[in-house]
Amino acid sequence: SISLHSVVIGVGFGFAQMEWTELLLMGLAMSVHQFFEGMAIGMQAKRSQLSRQGWLVTVMVFTLALPLGGAAAVAIKFFFVGFDSSFAYLWTSGLLNAFAAGMLTQIGG
Repeated sequence: SISLHSVVIGVGFGFAQMEWTELLLMGLAMSVHQFFEGMAIGMQAKRSQLSRQGWLVTVMVFTLALPLGGAAAVAIKFFFVGFDSSFAYLWTSGLLNAFAAGMLTQIGG
């Protein structure tokens, strides 16, 4: 479920409309965020005594989740020309960010 949260965050990041300096700072913040999520996943995986293959799958899924979400958003913006300036884009972006925040709150609670 944290990996799904990372995909949704990646999609939100991919939809972002910011200057390069803002994107750089957001990328730095997301790296710190992902680092601590990764630490939490690692601690849970250690506690559950996963097999070596289980560890590998867990690491790969979590590692690829955010970039795949970002790539999906960039592909959507590329194939649906004009989407990033539409009213639907604003709603989609806002709902994805709200869903990601709510998802993390539900997982943590």
